[in-house]
This record gives sequence, C-alpha cells and structure tokens, in this order.
Amino acid sequence: MFNAANLESQVGEYYGWSNRRKIGFQQRAFKIINDAREIAIGHSISIKDFEALKFRWIKEPHAETKSHYYHCGVSLLRNVRLWIERNHIDEPIEYIFEHGDEGWGDILKLLDEINAAPAQQELYRMHGYSKKFKKDVIQLQAAGTWAYESYKHWANTLPDREKIRTRDSFKPLFQQGIDNVFNTFDDRAAFDAMIKQYVSLGGLAIKGGKILRPDNE
Repeated sequence: MFNAANLESQVGEYYGWSNRRKIGFQQRAFKIINDAREIAIGHSISIKDFEALKFRWIKEPHAETKSHYYHCGVSLLRNVRLWIERNHIDEPIEYIFEHGDEGWGDILKLLDEINAAPAQQELYRMHGYSKKFKKDVIQLQAAGTWAYESYKHWANTLPDREKIRTRDSFKPLFQQGIDNVFNTFDDRAAFDAMIKQYVSLGGLAIKGGKILRPDNE
C-alpha cells in the first residue's frame, strides 16, 4: 500500500531512502495517479483556526459542534456537486470514505439525508456510500495522496506563512485550470466570512458562548 505521509518522512517501509530515491518514486507514482484519474476534488482547512473558532450552527439539522472532518466532508460534497453541474456528469457516483476517520457518524447522517431525498440524491448522482480500509481500495490510496499533497500546497498560501516554492512532489499531480476550480481551502478569514454571511441571511450561530445576530456579529 502506498503511504504518502510515510514516504515524505522516510519512515516505515521507506526508512533509509535517500531524497533522490524518494522524489523519483513520488514523481513516478504521482504520474500514474494523474494519468488514471478523471478529476481531483478536495477541500482543506486550517485545523488550528477551525478549532480556535469554536462556533456552532443552532438552526441546522445537526446543530452540535462538528469536527473539522465533518466540515471538510460538507465542503467536499459541495465541490463534487459543482464538478457535476459544470461538466454535466450523468454517471452514478459511489462515495467511499476511509475507515477510522473521526466524525464518520456525522457524515453518515448527512449522507443518509441526501440519499433519502430523491432530488438531493440526483444532484450528487449518489449511487451509494460506504467506509472502507485504505489498504483495500486503491482509489482511497490515490485520494489520500491528493489530500496530503494538496493540503500542503494550499497551506503555503496562508498569509502568515513564509512562502516556499511549489513542492516537486506536487507538480506531477496538479492540473492547472482544472484542479484549482474544484479544490478549496478555509482559513480563519474564510470561517469568519462564512459565519457573517450565515447570520446576515437570518441564521443564528454561537461563537464563544455568544449568540450572533445581524446587529452584534
């Protein structure tokens, strides 16, 4: 099983590899992924900013505070829907999540709701959904690689970080003009803007124990 994080840190099965061998292997593996995939869709967040915000929606079906995993899942589904709409995708889609990720219960509730509503099911072309172990599903290994590399790439755009050149390992994966449309990133400013818009539309949110309204946000 290919493990992008282990390879990057040169631990486990990659212990003792030279940087030259590591980069060469990454580039060959990522080219295979890029050649075989149809689209790479993702969403990344700044976990530190997300956890510091500690907000929750109080007029939503699942009002309790959700994990960053749930927030990413919802945002990812939004990006999948955008891809479906822009490319007129008619084929059914099987949604597979990695086994063991915290927050699966909340995601499952959301998927059940989508699947139970024919109109919503059609919007997401939802054929089915499940969770599986990464070692058993090669597509999950490719998705995990994209998640790891794309997060590092978009985190580099944060204003409080020193800029570094694009990672060599990321270049074989990224398709300019395609991937950037269906991949998004949230930092503190994005979370604040999201809450502000929600409240301005009449929603109620709690931030730091205080109910936010249009006149006191």
